[in-house]
Amino acid sequence: MMSPRWPKAWYGEGAALSMLKDYKGAVDALGQALKLDPASDEIKKALSALLLTRNNRTLELLWQLAYLSIAAL
Repeated sequence: MMSPRWPKAWYGEGAALSMLKDYKGAVDALGQALKLDPASDEIKKALSALLLTRNNRTLELLWQLAYLSIAAL
């Protein structure tokens, strides 16, 4: 079981889900990682790369929603 307060665990889950092509799950996991560690360039780069790689409007909207939820913290 992963620690819900450990950003690296969420980052790893996001990376694994991306490899499994579960892009929504990957964005969600990386969003959780970013909430826990908003200064992490590594997490920001992973989210950006995921969105650029897929170039999908749905993922862009998910990123915007994740960003808005983080900004509301």
